[in-house]
Amino acid sequence: MTKAAERGVLREIRLRIRSRRPGAVEIIKDILAGNGIPRQELVELTNEKYQCLLYYPKTSGRARHVRRLLKDLDCPGVMLETKVLSKKEWQDRWKEDFKPFALGKNFFVIPLGWPGGIRGWQKKYKTGERDLVVIDPAMAFGSGLHETTRFMVQLIESCRGSFEHFLDIGTGTGILSIAAAKCGAKQIDGIDFNPDCVKVARGNLRRNSCRASSLKVADIHHYPSRKRYDLVAANLVTHNLVRAARKLASLVRSEKYLAVSGVSLENVPVLKKAFRKYPLRPLKIIKGKEWAAVLYKKYKRT
Repeated sequence: MTKAAERGVLREIRLRIRSRRPGAVEIIKDILAGNGIPRQELVELTNEKYQCLLYYPKTSGRARHVRRLLKDLDCPGVMLETKVLSKKEWQDRWKEDFKPFALGKNFFVIPLGWPGGIRGWQKKYKTGERDLVVIDPAMAFGSGLHETTRFMVQLIESCRGSFEHFLDIGTGTGILSIAAAKCGAKQIDGIDFNPDCVKVARGNLRRNSCRASSLKVADIHHYPSRKRYDLVAANLVTHNLVRAARKLASLVRSEKYLAVSGVSLENVPVLKKAFRKYPLRPLKIIKGKEWAAVLYKKYKRT
């Protein structure tokens, strides 16, 4: 943990992109990724006036590097803002940017503290028969806005009625565990290497009347569980999915499911090749603008 994290502060670098030209955001992302900033650490936001890219560097040196890089770009229509945020400011900032939205076929996500109450949300956003999910993103990844999380929810929904035991790897806000509970999971375990995420996930599960059998601070590469699950969900970057492939396969019951997301489009062949070594058959692949997710079924080796 960095000294800044220990003091409860975060640095925010915000790029306001006023251009509405198709691909403007992608060009900036490509430039940043080409200079060592992982794509999965860039948060994209959109409103009526402009698009935003947010980045939260872990060290002051990293922050200086990014600021120099962005200033050197000197792009018209792109405004750079930097700020040091306390944990409370981070939470308040998310409440400004995080608006209610539909997720998958069955859910409608509401940020904690959004004014109007449940009736107000249903009336204003016409949620229909969707289940309302109240989420406090706090310091955790996984509000449901990111493409990788959306894909994972779709895969969980596609397994509705086919699983009771669920493992959420990299739980973040706990939103996948909540979706799994509402899709029929009776036993839910979750892990995340970040203690803040585990704390946030517990709170979100509680406020959505969902229960987890176990939520632990753990790293999948060293996770000692001997349990087997009907559905394992791992929303990780490709490198970690490939490293953990054997472990992930071992956690899935025979004839049951593994859902993986966080795979960049260019790394889909890499993932397929790595997972081909194990008794996993791909059932469904979802591809978006930048990311992909895959649903596997574990078969019995003869």
